[in-house]
Amino acid sequence: MADHLSPDSLGRSVQPGEVHLMSSEIPGGIFRCYTDTGWTILDVSRGFLNLFGYTTEDIQRKFQNKFLEMIDPRDRAAVMESLLRQSGTGKDHRLEYRVKHCNGQTLWILEQGRLTRQIGEPDTYCCILADITESKNLEEKLRLSLERHQIIMDRMEH
Repeated sequence: MADHLSPDSLGRSVQPGEVHLMSSEIPGGIFRCYTDTGWTILDVSRGFLNLFGYTTEDIQRKFQNKFLEMIDPRDRAAVMESLLRQSGTGKDHRLEYRVKHCNGQTLWILEQGRLTRQIGEPDTYCCILADITESKNLEEKLRLSLERHQIIMDRMEH
């Protein structure tokens, strides 16, 4: 396998087109938003749009460009509470929550993000999103199976 790094490329700045190429090749999506109450979306990757099946126009029209509106209402309060707690620490955050795909399917999302602060600029979050729906579905099947086995074991003891 060829080594794609050369001594000349190490330590050089990545060009904007290269960042776009890299972000379009990874599974999942990337987005950046303000830390306002609705998480107003600033930028999204093509992977972000593909992940949820929406266009930028759909997001503007249906969610008023607010990422928080895309998150399942059952998860919003917990997500906001977690972010408020983590934003005070300055550490990266890691969250799991549900988002409805444009086709109606509920997706489980793993978000890993970082708060960015620059003097004179509003705070922003830069986040990477991954679809963990399959893993969550397997976890639920395992939980139900263990629950059934426990019921059987409990009945056998009586």
